[in-house]
Order: sequence, then structure tokens, then C-alpha cells
Amino acid sequence: VMDGANEEVTIINQMMGCSGVVTVRKLVKTLHGRIVPPCAQDVYSFTLDSRCIHECYTLSEKNNFCVLFDDLEEGEYEIKEAPTAGMTTRYRINGKECDSGQFTLRREDIEIEIINTVLPLPKLSVHKRIRNHGKLEKPQCGEVFHFQLIGRDVHEMYCLNQENDWCVTLEDLRPRHYEI
Repeated sequence: VMDGANEEVTIINQMMGCSGVVTVRKLVKTLHGRIVPPCAQDVYSFTLDSRCIHECYTLSEKNNFCVLFDDLEEGEYEIKEAPTAGMTTRYRINGKECDSGQFTLRREDIEIEIINTVLPLPKLSVHKRIRNHGKLEKPQCGEVFHFQLIGRDVHEMYCLNQENDWCVTLEDLRPRHYEI
């Protein structure tokens, strides 16, 4: 309130650190080498670590597989994704391929892409052979054999016969324990 006398106002500014923005995106490299966004139903998590921070974050369809950090102080950080079955993880920091998600935040923006490469699933071939005088031979024409594959969420029957040359190749099995 001015009452006609001379007044003085002092403005005190505090210098704040002005660091860059860190953007973390999730991508998947297919078996054919294409880099694409993850499937909508997929959910991934990573930790952000530094001397002062250890926080877990989620990348999903809800956040468009992207997290933005605009309040980090300058310093050393590491992004580390939780392991994903059937995939390997690499990082691309400002366009450069890296084995780890370590970075130094200064005043420049940093873009980190967490890229999972889909590993080819191993194939399992099941052959039927008959031991005849110490030699392994294919069964006789017309002979038919069945086997069951049992595992977590898997209970499948298969047929070995002349049409498939007494061999079945299973190409879509996830790494886990199975019984035949």
C-alpha cells in the first residue's frame, strides 16, 4: 500500500539449476529387424538410479510407453529395465547404441530408448524311432504313435505317423519346463 511516501521493494532471485529434460521411450526390435512400438497390452518397468534417487517407473499403453523427467538435477544416472523373458535389452541414448542405461545429465536434453530384441524361440523336434538289432529305424508304414506335451498352460496331444515322417517340430514354445 502506497501512502505517499517513498517506498522501496527488494526482489531476491535465487539461481536454480536448469538441467535438461530426460525422455525414456520403449521400443521392440522384431525378429525381422524392424523397430516398432510395443503391443498395447504389454507393460514394462524400469528403475531410475542416482546418488539420491531409486524409483521404479512403468511403461505401458497408458503413458504411450514414454516417461518424461523435467525435474532431475544435474548428475550421474542409470536407467535399468527389469528383465523381460524371451528378450534382450539394449539402450540407445541420444541415438547411440549402449549396453547400459548410464548417462550424465547436464543442461542438454537426453532421449533414451529402451529397445528389447525378441529372441527366436527354440525349436523342439520329436522323432519316433524303433531300435532294431541295435539300429534306430523309422516305424513301419501305417504305424501311428501319440505323445502329449505337458507344461505350464500347455496340454497338447501330437501324432507321429507316416504323413509327417514320424516327426513333429514345435516352434512356439516359451522357455520353461515341459514333459513328453
